[in-house]
Amino acid sequence: MRSLLVLGLALLVLSACAPPRETRSAAEAAPPAASAPAGAAAPAPAAAPPSGPVTIKVGMNVGASDSGIFLAMDRGYFAEQGFEIDITRGSTELMPSVATGDLDVLAPSVSAAMLNAITRDIPLRVVADKGSDPPGFSYQVIAVRKDLWDSGQVRDWGDMRGRRLAQAGIKSSVDFLFARGLAQAGLELSDVELMTVPYPDMNAAFANGTIDVASFWEPLLTVGIDQGWLVRWKPVEELDPGHQSGILIYGKNFLVDKPEYGYRFMKAYVQGVRAYNDAYRKGIGRDAVIASIASHTGVKPELQERTVPAGLNPDGCANAADLADQLAWFRSAGYLQRDLELDAVLDNRFCERAVQELGRYGN
Repeated sequence: MRSLLVLGLALLVLSACAPPRETRSAAEAAPPAASAPAGAAAPAPAAAPPSGPVTIKVGMNVGASDSGIFLAMDRGYFAEQGFEIDITRGSTELMPSVATGDLDVLAPSVSAAMLNAITRDIPLRVVADKGSDPPGFSYQVIAVRKDLWDSGQVRDWGDMRGRRLAQAGIKSSVDFLFARGLAQAGLELSDVELMTVPYPDMNAAFANGTIDVASFWEPLLTVGIDQGWLVRWKPVEELDPGHQSGILIYGKNFLVDKPEYGYRFMKAYVQGVRAYNDAYRKGIGRDAVIASIASHTGVKPELQERTVPAGLNPDGCANAADLADQLAWFRSAGYLQRDLELDAVLDNRFCERAVQELGRYGN
């Protein structure tokens, strides 16, 4: 049965690899609630931390929007919950590992692959924000090749017909963004050429003229601007304020088998996210936060200072309204294998428990 589950999920994702692991000891280093999956335990009072360190396995790309996890590691918040964190680099291609319990937590983007896994009654749920675009935090941008901008060939969405639009994933939330922008000019996705380009290769694709437009993230966005390959065209916050791109998902380990670990992980994560927001919203401990991000991602502090930070909800929860909009679009675009409602995708009990214990974040 386990092998059939892995095989079925592998068919939903197009890139499956064996990424390297980075192991770091944590000691070293307000939407309505959605229904829980069948068999999930109801919220219970917080219990004592495990008697010894428990390894929690997390899959993520190790980028700036993972800062809540980095800071919870470096500041001992996970250690306070009795956890140490074992990181596997990757994203959507790691969903089979979450489904089978080989990973506990995954930090992917919203995608048809993730949603279609849920349509097959596989226990996966969105439990937190892990990268969004509220005002002032539009770290995701629709970028245009500089020569097209300088020549005046591209000014608005009406100039997109026949252009090559790139994104890092396949049938992801970027399709939703492109469709929303194109609709402003009466165009559809069928009027453009959609291309898939891995995030690290975006700048090279702009430089050699392979792509015209791309949904791009910091910090490589700023690197490309510095090199003269592209221009910042449409901040995502203009297209879809509060756009939910990055998410945290739990699988059966935390949803069904050990929800108390899910609560503990979320509390530590929200504490890390709040340290991040203190730095970028209030200027509290900013240098230390930037240094922590640099130590995990390799992005130098001087580059970080010139980039737009990712949005991370200081109360943890994902943007339910935006997820509902995306889900409706995925449904209308024919990306879903069967119909799916929001309460089958989103589980807010973990972030809401964290807010109950920590209080709401003060602006």
